[in-house]
Amino acid sequence: MVNKKELSIAFEKDLLIKKHAYHRIRKRGINLKRIEEVFNNDDIIEVYEDDRPYPSVLLLGFDKANMPLHIVCAPSEKGLIIITVYIPDSKLWDSTLKNRIKGETDI
Repeated sequence: MVNKKELSIAFEKDLLIKKHAYHRIRKRGINLKRIEEVFNNDDIIEVYEDDRPYPSVLLLGFDKANMPLHIVCAPSEKGLIIITVYIPDSKLWDSTLKNRIKGETDI
């Protein structure tokens, strides 16, 4: 199972942003600095062990302005792969932003 230590080790190596993620991040007005800030203050809220080629996780973190971000990422031998990043929608997530409202998704 992917854990925080594994994510930290991969994060220290490199951030590898998938092409799809790069376009979505830009479209959503999220910059790399915010993504990096989140890794200092995040929780694993979902684990996707069956994802390939690497198991991935959904993180909830807060940047220095205390704004929330959800990051789907996967640790690899080359670094931390960023699959997608988005601002959680309160219509789709409970008040903690850690639990989906049944039947909803925003990835």
